[in-house]
Amino acid sequence: MGGYGERVVAKDEAWAEVPEGLDLIDAAAIPLVTLTGSQLVDESLAPRAAETILVTGALGSVGRTAVFAAKARRTKVWAGVRGSPPRSARHRSR
Repeated sequence: MGGYGERVVAKDEAWAEVPEGLDLIDAAAIPLVTLTGSQLVDESLAPRAAETILVTGALGSVGRTAVFAAKARRTKVWAGVRGSPPRSARHRSR
């Protein structure tokens, strides 16, 4: 029983060092989140400078990355965020 990532072969430039103090599991999640958010903007939308896009869920990890990717393209960004926690989250905090 093991994970897919037990043995991986890749060129040296494909790897990045995990910053000191960052948990290995958290570090493993960073590429998934950042690639998803940036690919949504760069590959799916490909907005030009001065265009406007709406990013829903902009406070989440993928949404936040999408905002940064869009701003890097000099795109105007409307960031959609929830005004209050979802009902299930409110229930859990009681």
